[in-house]
Amino acid sequence: MLQIYFAFSLQQAKNIIQSHDALTPLFLYLSFINVHSPLQAPKKYLDKYRDIKSTRRRRYAAMVDIVDEAIGHVTEAMKKAG
Repeated sequence: MLQIYFAFSLQQAKNIIQSHDALTPLFLYLSFINVHSPLQAPKKYLDKYRDIKSTRRRRYAAMVDIVDEAIGHVTEAMKKAG
């Protein structure tokens, strides 16, 4: 039987994946709102894009980077879970 989950955070999604029976189909909905306003990101991500002159574009690039990193964590959790 298909199990449906709605996750509200990366950690919650990882917990669902790790505890889910890999023999049962899984539908996991995880919606990222990081690339919406307000445009803000931690300094460590902003520093990666310091060559972008526009502050808005630099912040947006950092926010997209955070989403990419989170998706990578979800993908890795699914690979480990089988």
